[in-house]
Amino acid sequence: MSRVQVFVEGSPSLKLPLVRFIEKSIQAPRGSVTFQLGKNKDETIKDFLRTLDENPGANVLLLVDSDAPNDGNLLEKLRLKPMWIRHAPKGYPA
Repeated sequence: MSRVQVFVEGSPSLKLPLVRFIEKSIQAPRGSVTFQLGKNKDETIKDFLRTLDENPGANVLLLVDSDAPNDGNLLEKLRLKPMWIRHAPKGYPA
């Protein structure tokens, strides 16, 4: 059984419906999902990166507001943010 952690940032009114949607879409025999609801984008990113650092093989997902239209470079833009640069584990793509 695998365990997945999902780090969620966004509007408080959207977090609970999103969590419920994901929980319903995952069958119990497939594994477990835990959710970490971030206070804001920076804290959510920090918690996500800390988990990667402490558990390099962990199955983790990061769900944050893009704050911009998807231009195909959202991940690259996220990795340029000071919070990402400060907290990314050593050897993790920056």
